[in-house]
Amino acid sequence: MHKIFENCPLLNSYHEHNFNQTLEIGVSKQMGAISKEIAKKELKKKYINTLSPIKRNKFIDFSNALPWVSEELISINESTKPIFLSRNGIKVVSSFFNKFKEIMYPESKFEETINWWNNKFDKALKPPTDKVYWRPIIPE
Repeated sequence: MHKIFENCPLLNSYHEHNFNQTLEIGVSKQMGAISKEIAKKELKKKYINTLSPIKRNKFIDFSNALPWVSEELISINESTKPIFLSRNGIKVVSSFFNKFKEIMYPESKFEETINWWNNKFDKALKPPTDKVYWRPIIPE
């Protein structure tokens, strides 16, 4: 889809713009490590302000990190209109596990993220900004 919109003169098209930072903000908010207000502040700095200034108000980003921060993005700019397209989850997950076994959902990375969570988000234990650490974790 990104390729279709890539050369559109009316908007900028991105594929996972600042993905790692956006995912970290979204997952941190979901886990309770940061408030919605801090998430908004971080999104302005690390996502909104890094978009092309020429067409900042008209852009499309194909990213699975955005659903975790869509509420905050809308509150930053009420004209934001998220559109969620979904694919067959079974095929997507199967594809990820088969193609990217080494980088998708490695248990050792989850253990580091869970350790950070269990230690009340101790800054010394915070995982690096890399998508292998920042996947939404559902409490037991």
